[in-house]
Amino acid sequence: MQPLNKQNIVLTAILFTACALLFPQASYASIEVNCDSQFVKPHATLLRLDIFATGTDDTENIQCALDAAVEQGIPVVKLAVGDFSISTILVTNFKGSFQGTTRADTKLTILDNSINCSAFVANGRRRAAIKFVAGEPVLKFMSIISNHPCIDETIILDAIVHFTGVAWQFSNCKNDVIFAAVDRVDFTGPGYKISPWNLTSAIEASAEGWEKSNSCTKTLLGTFKFNQSSATAFDIGVLTSMRAAAQVDINFNTFTNNNIGIYLIDSNQSTTITGNSFNSVNDDVDTQNLLAIKIKAFDNTAPKKTRVVINNNQINFTDLLEGEGLTRGRGQIMQVGDYHNSLQDISLSITNNHFQVIGYGISLISLNNISNSAITGNTFAGHVDTAILATGSQAVAEMTSDCLIVANSFDDLMTISQDIYLSPKTTGCIVGSGQAMDVVDSGSDNTIL
Repeated sequence: MQPLNKQNIVLTAILFTACALLFPQASYASIEVNCDSQFVKPHATLLRLDIFATGTDDTENIQCALDAAVEQGIPVVKLAVGDFSISTILVTNFKGSFQGTTRADTKLTILDNSINCSAFVANGRRRAAIKFVAGEPVLKFMSIISNHPCIDETIILDAIVHFTGVAWQFSNCKNDVIFAAVDRVDFTGPGYKISPWNLTSAIEASAEGWEKSNSCTKTLLGTFKFNQSSATAFDIGVLTSMRAAAQVDINFNTFTNNNIGIYLIDSNQSTTITGNSFNSVNDDVDTQNLLAIKIKAFDNTAPKKTRVVINNNQINFTDLLEGEGLTRGRGQIMQVGDYHNSLQDISLSITNNHFQVIGYGISLISLNNISNSAITGNTFAGHVDTAILATGSQAVAEMTSDCLIVANSFDDLMTISQDIYLSPKTTGCIVGSGQAMDVVDSGSDNTIL
């Protein structure tokens, strides 16, 4: 290698200068955004809008920045370190990231008594504080807190954040597409309710009007990802109702003190639920049901076909009631299918999960009016009524069928009734040997090895 001399140094300087002229560093500070310039500022060298907290209501600034990002193709809208407050935000066709700095440093609070929740229904929308319509929105790096945001406290939000399509109309349902993601966001709610109606989700990915009896069956295509985030103290942590063969991934999250952790309803999805933690640390004696995962069809017009893989999750519901040693009312930890409706085409794989549950009248896994399920490699511990319950409705002809239950461990589980119960409404199920389990088979053409 030749030593640097004066000629080489001059030549190198010329080359650097030429590169700088040919490839100048971009400057975005001159981007004009019609927002409050004191709090919404284009970044000097990145194609990004930075938002700073006002200390009061930040709704107008955040809405303005997101609208500007859509209009000008700005891919990042970033909240600075601080505490932000909003009422409601709606943005259409945003293709970028709405993010904070970190979950610890950026907190976004939904203001109490700030949202006219009744107006959503009149406009063909489900009630939500933050609503992304179509596009490719990514929400990340912040904490979101909600308590009682509706002006009328008898009304509640359907979701804190809603990924959706166009407003629902009786005569003009749309096959919308959205590619949405939530990454490293912590959601904290007001606590769950005992009533099964009027439930609030932390996150919802669904078409508008999915809950209406005469809505479209094939609505909302695309993808939804919920990753390395958490939902605490909600009726539902994550609800999805994507009906047009969508891809949904809910992986490596924490769900704590929710009535239902994950709810897949009226879905036609390929869904993976992997590496999550479901926890209960409450001692609410009035709660009659507590679920980690629920999968069902709500309405006869909804698609009844969905594919779900539930793998390598931790379910820890072991809070005790004083003086009893058993807790909760009758219910299921994982409920798949609907006991009251006809057969649903649910392809189900429940593998390598660990259940640590104490609960009176509890079934850990409940299969209802479905076919094609495999329950393998799971470990069960604690004290419950039944570990695996396969059943169906006496009101319909279909039965729960073709279930495979093999290679699970029941060694550390105490059951009041039995480990596995195959009801008279089961057929064609296979229970493998070597699982240290107690089986009651009241069905037909089942095989117990």
